[in-house]
Amino acid sequence: MKSESPMKTHVTILGLIFIAYNIIGALLGVVIFIFFVGAGVASGEGEEAAILVGLATIVGGFLLATSLPGLLGGLGVIKHQGWARIVLLILGCLNLPAVPIGTTLGIYTLWVLTHEETTPLFRERRV
Repeated sequence: MKSESPMKTHVTILGLIFIAYNIIGALLGVVIFIFFVGAGVASGEGEEAAILVGLATIVGGFLLATSLPGLLGGLGVIKHQGWARIVLLILGCLNLPAVPIGTTLGIYTLWVLTHEETTPLFRERRV
């Protein structure tokens, strides 16, 4: 019986990390949105409320929008989809300047997804 490749396990772990990391980012976006909208409503001032709702929409929307590719990429990598490998390689590089967590995630992403044993896991499957 053939044992599972250690790199296949690393690919699954990487996918789960990206899913968790980006769920946290999306939830943070929702919390920020709710907080700023609530603060705007509580202020009772029309102009202040409009500014806070606008800020909530921009910041919360940005966090939600930037979490979506990592979430989808994490799911795709677990299923060994070739497009997801490319998405996570790009996101891994973009995470490198975000010391310390982003740097660690970026280095791990690059190591896992460029390893010679990992590449065959993502080759196109013919039906």
